Amino acid sequence: KDILFILYIGTRSVIGVAGLVRDEMLEVLCVESAEHSQRAVVDGQIEDIEQTAKIAGLVKDRMEQKLNISFQEVHVAAAGRVLKTEHASCELEMDENRPIAEKELAALPRARAALERLAPVTGLLPSGYFILSLVDCYPTDGSGHFFWDIPNGFTLSPATAQTFDPETYSVLPVFPRFLHPTQPAAKHDPRRVEEYRRQLRAGKRLSPALCHAAFEYLSILLDGHHRACACALEGVPVPCLILSSPRFLGKDGDWKVIWPDEERETVPGLSIPLEKMRRCWSAPPSAPPPTPGELFGRRWEPDYQKAAALFPDVVEAGALALYGRDALDAEGIQELQDREQQSALVSPALLRYFLRQPGTDAKRLALSFARPWAPLPLRTEAFRALSAIKGDPEIEDFFVDYLVECDDKDNPLRRIADQYWD
Repeated sequence: KDILFILYIGTRSVIGVAGLVRDEMLEVLCVESAEHSQRAVVDGQIEDIEQTAKIAGLVKDRMEQKLNISFQEVHVAAAGRVLKTEHASCELEMDENRPIAEKELAALPRARAALERLAPVTGLLPSGYFILSLVDCYPTDGSGHFFWDIPNGFTLSPATAQTFDPETYSVLPVFPRFLHPTQPAAKHDPRRVEEYRRQLRAGKRLSPALCHAAFEYLSILLDGHHRACACALEGVPVPCLILSSPRFLGKDGDWKVIWPDEERETVPGLSIPLEKMRRCWSAPPSAPPPTPGELFGRRWEPDYQKAAALFPDVVEAGALALYGRDALDAEGIQELQDREQQSALVSPALLRYFLRQPGTDAKRLALSFARPWAPLPLRTEAFRALSAIKGDPEIEDFFVDYLVECDDKDNPLRRIADQYWD
């Protein structure tokens, strides 16, 4: 632990130094260097990150073999212009109902500088007004599939449209929490994923990924693919900064703004007339569709799909937003039913989600909601869950008792119970 590992990434080569600090001097134990095989670094700026990382890994491996140790930390001198993410913090007390004036923005130079350094990313977005939200996202496509494991053909995606609940005549409130990749699968680096997993296991919160809310429940992942991979394998949501823009509904002079999280009359924190905001928003540019098969061809490890299956799908995410509790119980279901006018969509989705979670006693949870007090949609889902647990004496007795009591052969619950022994 006392050995310092120092890595210098230069224009022509990568140099590694390992040593011990003794009496304010560095005792050098090992030096290794390797030249870039191609122009990966130009004028001090890293232009080929993969190639540079490969050379740095080569230097590290040689030094570890010579010293017979494994480095866990590194001190790096690298080209600063490779960075795409900027972190800044500052505080200024002001009336929350008053628009921010130019002079107050000028008093926050670090915030302004951070925005300027993000210009390469924000420059990809169309002109208009955006809000920036810190959101925990799911590393899936909204259908239970790992977000980076997408097909090479054009397919339907439920995350790109709102989910309508016909019982309550409303749509499920799902912020754009599901992710779609922008990096080709060939960019996946298991070493980077493992490093982020190590940080998560150590209790550290990862820096947020950057997304653009593109469709109803789907965000385009601009930066942070390996962080999303690590979160998926560790079973935790992905912290994301999401840039989202409004939709405009109405006609003539009667317009309203719809943001992904709620309705607003104007941009939050700014006094901008609605008509001005609508006029500045140009239509998205037309572009030819991408050619299938170019970006996403990779055989992903089974652990990714197993991990993705534990996260909620589109309907379950909306149900969780409405439910607002960490555990499924009768009291919560009753309160939800009172608020949502007996929704047939929400409570079964909640049961499906909680049944999949690690450590859940699936039989005991399903039995608790298979009782007569439960709403029929929820009870039906509980019967289905029990029917999948074959050869269990307690479940057999439960279904036998129900078949004896129920004379209606058209009863959907009776049909499920009757098929248990098929």
